[in-house]
Amino acid sequence: MRLIALILISSFVIMQACTEEGPAADSKKITYRVSGTDFNMMYRDEDGHNKTIYNLDDVKKIFRHASPGEPLYLLAWGSDDIVLTIRVEDEFDTLVRAKSGGTPLVFIDMTVK
Repeated sequence: MRLIALILISSFVIMQACTEEGPAADSKKITYRVSGTDFNMMYRDEDGHNKTIYNLDDVKKIFRHASPGEPLYLLAWGSDDIVLTIRVEDEFDTLVRAKSGGTPLVFIDMTVK
């Protein structure tokens, strides 16, 4: 009986893994990077939702995929040494960077090409 249950569970797991969607063929790998001594961040995830992470320090990297024409943004607030980077990987890397100018809020927005 346990063997049958194990086979059924394994089959279910394998079927779920096969039906999960991966990134679209024309999508590009996106890297959000925030560094600072004490900060909070907000970004747009792959589903288009706002995600907020609080009480970070040092460096935080988030990886996702985005299709051409999709808007991206990265927002951070906290210490005055925050540096934001959005990197879009394809034939040539697109790198957008913003550094805090002594303000508590740093923001980057762009569209994937």
